[in-house]
Order: sequence, then structure tokens, then C-alpha cells
Amino acid sequence: MGSRGDSCCKKLIQRVDDGECAFATDDWPGFYRLLPEDRHFPGKDLTFPIEASNSDIRHRLARFIRRTKASSRSLAMVHNSLKLTHHLQNDLVLQSYLEPLLSIFS
Repeated sequence: MGSRGDSCCKKLIQRVDDGECAFATDDWPGFYRLLPEDRHFPGKDLTFPIEASNSDIRHRLARFIRRTKASSRSLAMVHNSLKLTHHLQNDLVLQSYLEPLLSIFS
């Protein structure tokens, strides 16, 4: 997404900060300089679940693997794929989709 410099970090913060969000980061010194202290939570204990979720998304969605035939040039398709993946992570939603299919085998 860019370098680890303050100017790049400031741009990112301006794009994502709505005034209420919390920031879970690693221990890069720039985050301490640029993020509001009351909403900044550094450390691996908070970033580990985020990275695990990102890993699951990359594993399940081929368009995030950098292969020419698997990637999508359409930002809308990437966005919709992420929405669908998030929607199906709810076990009740997934079960409601699978019940008609599984009823064939019972």
C-alpha cells in the first residue's frame, strides 16, 4: 500500500478514520506519533485475529492470489466477493443455504 513513512500513514488514516474507529497496529513508532492515543491499541495480541481472518479470505477467494486468470480487475467484483464471504461466515446463514441441497441426500 505504500512505504512505512509518516506521509503514507497520514493518507491512510485520513481515508479510514471516521473519528470513532479503533486502530490495532504493530509497534511501528509512526503509529504512536500519528494515531490518537485513546484509540490506538498496539500489539500482536490484537492483530493476530485480524491476520488470521485475512489469511482465511485469501485462502477462500482465488481472486486474491496473484495469478492472472484468478484475479479480478473489477473493483466491484472484489467488493462483492468480500461481502459474500463475510455473509457466509455466519453459520446460520450458511446452514440455510445448504439445507435444501443436503435434503436431497436424506
